[in-house]
Amino acid sequence: MDKLILQIAGYIIQITFKEKRRNRVVDRFKEEIKDYYMNFLILETAKKIDFKIDMIDKKILSLDFIKEGTPNKIQAFIPYFERRSTKKVTTYFYISLDQLDQILKHFLEKLLVKNGGFILNTYFEFTKKNVNIFFLNKGFEEKNILTGLRAKKRLLTEGTFFVKKKYRDFYLYHAPFNGDRLSKEQVSDGYRTGKLFLIDKFNNFKVEKIINKEQYVAHFLTFSNISSLYQRIEYKQNASQCMKNFLGFLNRYDLFSYQLSKENLKISY
Repeated sequence: MDKLILQIAGYIIQITFKEKRRNRVVDRFKEEIKDYYMNFLILETAKKIDFKIDMIDKKILSLDFIKEGTPNKIQAFIPYFERRSTKKVTTYFYISLDQLDQILKHFLEKLLVKNGGFILNTYFEFTKKNVNIFFLNKGFEEKNILTGLRAKKRLLTEGTFFVKKKYRDFYLYHAPFNGDRLSKEQVSDGYRTGKLFLIDKFNNFKVEKIINKEQYVAHFLTFSNISSLYQRIEYKQNASQCMKNFLGFLNRYDLFSYQLSKENLKISY
């Protein structure tokens, strides 16, 4: 097994293993990677590779130490990956699956920006035709969501999803780092966005359309990766475009206030 080809959010990623010699630790990690990304694997040779990861067998030769404000507390850092170009990195067999996830997420963010996309972490309702997206309003206690929505027979999935524009619509794709065991059908095809809902409290249950969506933009941004992009130096140029993508997404779909009553939530407030 010299290489693996993954398809995530419609992008093709090639992981090439370049070990110097046979090694039990290396072999085991290769199998772990193959198992972890099993349903994102494609068997055929891809004509176009969007991103390449070379994984090499290299020993840790140096450590960087940084002192923190707390006395006697020191953080140690080891090399994580090296960026060879905008479409290629080199990483090492001593990293973990979580770190490999972060490398993929890091560069998928860049690819998404170019295709009108971004990343969302919130609640989703998958139907036969599309996916509805639910946001929590400020002050809403997360632990009461499932209780309230089950009373209305709505089954939500919490997690991170890639959002990507296709023609006039936005499609959602599963991310491998949600920890779910998904089928190939679930991860290969995107889900078209249906409606957006803002979960809120009210005296009586009702659903009504929100006309002035602009007032919620800042709040909705907290469920995306956009705020973090502005904080990272290398992403500054992409952050503005990502914001435009997000605003285009909000303008494209109707927003509804999904108001749960005191009885639905079974709490006092």
